[in-house]
Amino acid sequence: MNKIWIAILALVICSCSYESNPVENEVGFFKGTIETYSGATNVVYLDGVNIETLPESKIALSDGHGKFSLDNVPSGTYILKMTKEDYYDTYSPVLIEEGKIRTDFFMVLPFAEDNTFPEEPYSPYPLDSGLCYVSDVTMFWRSSDADDNPIYFDIYLSQDYPPTECIAQELETDRLVVKGLITGKTYYWRVRVRDYYGASILGDIWQFRVKQI
Repeated sequence: MNKIWIAILALVICSCSYESNPVENEVGFFKGTIETYSGATNVVYLDGVNIETLPESKIALSDGHGKFSLDNVPSGTYILKMTKEDYYDTYSPVLIEEGKIRTDFFMVLPFAEDNTFPEEPYSPYPLDSGLCYVSDVTMFWRSSDADDNPIYFDIYLSQDYPPTECIAQELETDRLVVKGLITGKTYYWRVRVRDYYGASILGDIWQFRVKQI
């Protein structure tokens, strides 16, 4: 299992908003708040969390109230990576829109004892570096959890490498129907699998090309 990509997907609390702001063209702002659990149910703010965007653009550190900001970020889709010692690395897709401020809440969880990570996704379809002859395809893959915990999947798919656009989250099944693929284009995709306790792993990047029969 590739330990480099061990992480949990951030649990985005159901509150996100946008504000108008007179920023430079083609850039936006991102303001976030990071929380964690103290005890079984008590939620507290988490300071000292390192935040960076992937692809690399901006870096920040959460303050004593769990807050951080990323200023003048070029518009586009990013993966937000949050790290702190003794906590799971946390990843979440974010969209930065031109001239807007986005705000979100994130949950970063401490390491869980006696819990193993899910198995890295494998056996993709379409096959890696293979051809696909239809514009609507049922993608599938395989994974499992040694502790028999429920597992969930997030799917990233795009024509860009690496794929950062999350097209489906929290799937409970290891397959997804994707429609409207474009003939002649190459698509890159990967799967993140997360168990019930939040331990997750991001799989390898696969690719396939859509070809007309």
